[in-house]
Amino acid sequence: MSNFSAVFGGAGGGSLKYENFTSSGTFTPSAALLASGGNCFVRAIGGGAGGGGVGAVNGYCSGGGGGGEVTDWIPVTVSTAVTVTIGAGGAGGTTSGTVGSNGGDTTFGAFVTAKGGGGGGGSASANGVDGASGGGAAVTTNGFAAGGGGGAGGNALFVSLPDTGLYTGNGGAGTRGGAGAPGTTVGEQAGYGGIGIDGMGGGGAGGGSKAGKGSSGGGSSSSNATGNAGTTYGSGGGGVRTAGTAYAGGDGYQGYCQVVWFE
Repeated sequence: MSNFSAVFGGAGGGSLKYENFTSSGTFTPSAALLASGGNCFVRAIGGGAGGGGVGAVNGYCSGGGGGGEVTDWIPVTVSTAVTVTIGAGGAGGTTSGTVGSNGGDTTFGAFVTAKGGGGGGGSASANGVDGASGGGAAVTTNGFAAGGGGGAGGNALFVSLPDTGLYTGNGGAGTRGGAGAPGTTVGEQAGYGGIGIDGMGGGGAGGGSKAGKGSSGGGSSSSNATGNAGTTYGSGGGGVRTAGTAYAGGDGYQGYCQVVWFE
């Protein structure tokens, strides 16, 4: 954080201050901050989305949840207290085969908004849910087709594959992260979660019998078990592959906000 000193004019002998928000609350600027002009930097991370669930149908695979948006450091000038809302992680889709829930938005008043990720597709849906930070991956609809990873701000692409093996979709990526890689080998290969930023906001992996790995804290997929939850701020939950038993997708992880200033 030392680079902020040059921005805030830290040569005058003051020190760098910061406040972290892992739950919703209020940022109350100090008298010293207000006296110096109220200049601060804010970084926000939206909540990760839940992976899709699958019903009790042999061969179905669900998509991983999209990672929440990770913003740049955004300069903000405050003159009074600011309400901070931390986006909740989205719940994994139920075992009936529904899509995962979207992650919640994280906001710093009206100054900064980090969008939540898009939920992963379940066996009742061909596509994941739109999310400003990437749609969740689509699901197989007949046991032999799978979806591609969600692009930033878009829905997951549905791709029909030949009846040669159970391929799976990708996890959605964070807005400034890359899309996850699809399974490319015959034999139920799982997809991989889309990367996030600075270890946060990664998408969950798409389901497959060979468990795919999440990225930047995104949940790994599972076979015949509940999908793995995201593990770092803004990361999506993993998808599932089932062989005749219903399982839920993994839950997304909550968002985060940090405020930095000099006084």
